[in-house]
Amino acid sequence: MASASISVPEVHCQHCIDSIEGALSATDGVGDSTVDLRARTVTVSWRDGACDLADLVTVIEDQGYEVTGATRVLDDAGAERS
Repeated sequence: MASASISVPEVHCQHCIDSIEGALSATDGVGDSTVDLRARTVTVSWRDGACDLADLVTVIEDQGYEVTGATRVLDDAGAERS
């Protein structure tokens, strides 16, 4: 599984959470997504090959939210966390 932290500065309420998490969960290959209102980020994990980070950014943008950054999450050794 791949994972990423995606910056979504406009996220601010439960409707935002439901919209983003609902759209991501409907995306083939997505295992989990969590919106953090305080940090204004979305953490998402997905099955590599089923989709990629650019696809997930597009899903969020299609819900009407601006994405200002997206970073794949790596462990201390530089390997991708699953």
